[in-house]
Amino acid sequence: MLGSTVRYAILEAIPTDDSQEQLPSDSIVSRIAHESYVNSPNTMPPYPWWKHLESNFYRRPEGFELGLWDWIRVTGTASTDVALRTFGALALGTLAFPVGFHPVRFHAALRDRQIYTQMADSGDPKQFFPEPPSGVKVHHRRARFPLFRPKDGQCEDLSFDSPYQPVNPRMRKSHQRRSSNRVAHARWWHHNDGPRPTIVAIHGFFADHYLLNEWMFALRWFYDRGCDVVLFTLPF
Repeated sequence: MLGSTVRYAILEAIPTDDSQEQLPSDSIVSRIAHESYVNSPNTMPPYPWWKHLESNFYRRPEGFELGLWDWIRVTGTASTDVALRTFGALALGTLAFPVGFHPVRFHAALRDRQIYTQMADSGDPKQFFPEPPSGVKVHHRRARFPLFRPKDGQCEDLSFDSPYQPVNPRMRKSHQRRSSNRVAHARWWHHNDGPRPTIVAIHGFFADHYLLNEWMFALRWFYDRGCDVVLFTLPF
């Protein structure tokens, strides 16, 4: 699974008086005057606006204007994202096709369908995602060579013996036979002054390296805004 780089901007409330507050410097903003928009009268109808768009609306060019530097960043990020996702899809598809569509495995998966159908029909998510047990011992150690090591916090590698068991009985023996499946790993960036809201970024088999995901998930950006961040490797 190859994640896409997504940037979130925390936008401050725009004042409606004569004071001139600047939007955060890390936001990409249009040259359109935000104050003019806020102060303009509300002309929207009280029902869904998308029902009143003209039929050829999708053909019109986007009117959101950007400065040159912002345009370069937006275009470059979008192009990189498309290239990475395309490469990832092609590589993963090429590797997965011989295994996933092997006749024996394919028919075995079809036979297992009843297991998952019953769980889905029950409407109870705990049948597939049971509550994790308490008392699992977690091991901590100082992370080695992170891209970002906070001055006001810690970067630690976590590991623990995973209590996870596949819900499909046919898969349990093969799952436990692989020792790497039995230990869960995560990397945790946290502030020194106590618990903070924590963002858990899920990454997976195809792009599971911490250094890559620090960049892909804009980890430092979230940390600098007061959040703790955890990266862990799928599936457990």
